Amino acid sequence: AVGSDSYAGNGENPDKTSQVLLSEAVKLREAGQTVMFVAIDGRPSGLIAVADAIKTSAKSAIAELHKQGIGIIMMTGDNRKTAEAVAVQLGIDQVFAEVMPEDKANKVKELQS
Repeated sequence: AVGSDSYAGNGENPDKTSQVLLSEAVKLREAGQTVMFVAIDGRPSGLIAVADAIKTSAKSAIAELHKQGIGIIMMTGDNRKTAEAVAVQLGIDQVFAEVMPEDKANKVKELQS
């Protein structure tokens, strides 16, 4: 908003954010979208939802790996509900969500041991 102090980010403040926005954010995340909260002059004002397009070949590639006895793990920095929605769509076996970039290498080492 022109002339206003505006903010968009993935942080939500349940004390300030309306229940309507919070419940809509849950629905969007369950649909596999990443949600950003928008505030204008410090007041929660809306949501922006984005999603990466899933390649059409991804589901069949994962199914082929399953036929070969290979389990699929997804590790992402995305919100848990968003990641789980994508995993269900694709048939991914296990999800590690909300993993910070600096923690991903350690998580891979942990899984390899």
